[in-house]
Amino acid sequence: MKDGMSFSDLADYLVVSRQSLDGVLKRLEREGHVARVVDPADRRAKKVVMLPPGRAFWDGIQPRIYEFYRQAVASFRFDDKISAAPH
Repeated sequence: MKDGMSFSDLADYLVVSRQSLDGVLKRLEREGHVARVVDPADRRAKKVVMLPPGRAFWDGIQPRIYEFYRQAVASFRFDDKISAAPH
């Protein structure tokens, strides 16, 4: 998300409502992780961009996210893991 993503595209990508996303983004903005900036291609629109502290935070939680999913599928049989994998 280096160049940012429009608010609508981000809501669609995350499959969440605009209202839900707005609340989360406000918190992330307060914490300095993201910013809403004017889209240079359409000055009426805004893009959501990840700031350096947000990138550092994201990079820092990746091991915990990986471990969460590893534990979640630990009891799955091999065939179940293959079936659950994104295609």
